[in-house]
Amino acid sequence: LLGGALTGVLNQTEPAVQVVVADSGCNGAPSQVATEFANRFAAAGIDYKVVRLAQAAKTGGTRQAGADYILRPESPHPATHIALCDGDDIWRPEKMARQMAYLRDNPDLGILGTGAQNINPSGQPCGALTMPSKIDPAVGQAEKAVADGQIIQASGLVISANLWRQLGGYRTDLPTCEDVEFFVRACQVTRISYLNQILYDRLVHLDGISHQSKWLQLCTDGCRIIVDHRDFFTRNQGRYPRHIRKVTHKFLHAGPAWSPGRKLPPVRLPDAFYHAIKPAAQLVY
Repeated sequence: LLGGALTGVLNQTEPAVQVVVADSGCNGAPSQVATEFANRFAAAGIDYKVVRLAQAAKTGGTRQAGADYILRPESPHPATHIALCDGDDIWRPEKMARQMAYLRDNPDLGILGTGAQNINPSGQPCGALTMPSKIDPAVGQAEKAVADGQIIQASGLVISANLWRQLGGYRTDLPTCEDVEFFVRACQVTRISYLNQILYDRLVHLDGISHQSKWLQLCTDGCRIIVDHRDFFTRNQGRYPRHIRKVTHKFLHAGPAWSPGRKLPPVRLPDAFYHAIKPAAQLVY
């Protein structure tokens, strides 16, 4: 999968100045693939670096490490923007050219997103990730969509380097919702817009969040965001990320034994989950 992601980055019609692969060291294969691309990027005149983390990190940790390396003070390539790409997604060749052209025409934007074609593990299309037609980014409505969890996908983002420095990047203590929390902070200090064009392919994992432990982590992280940023969500007409609305509804109306997914039987949720979700449930409803 990583080879496909790196090929997509390498084939951009507007090439990057520097590419950094943040390797969490979870297994040996990604490290080997990342190393094998060094000569290909060098031949294209692109500075390429594999940054190996000290220990296995969750998604937010690897993204944070890559961005921090690019933006380090001693970097020979001062960056104006950073673009994120998960190791199982593939940019289409025109992605960065179209986004950078839009950003040059709109220099006040802090973040620019784009649409994606969802792909299942067999390589078949399974829907698209695009902005709902009722949302008009041109009049500042992308920020409202953010609060509803509608456009939060890292591989479509181009982020101002100054904004990343100002906000300090992702919170790595929210492994399932770091994008949402970053956007909530960004909404309050910058403009966000969205190119409603499909410019990358996004792998959709069929297991998704069907496991109980993933659901608990997702809902706990999401509820922490609502509690930590309650003023933002209150100002934004009470809109909350959809998965938080769903789980708080079940929490309040379905009782302690409920199923986090159609594939799982009802379960008794741990007391720690109740302590995490109750403040957010009271805010949402």
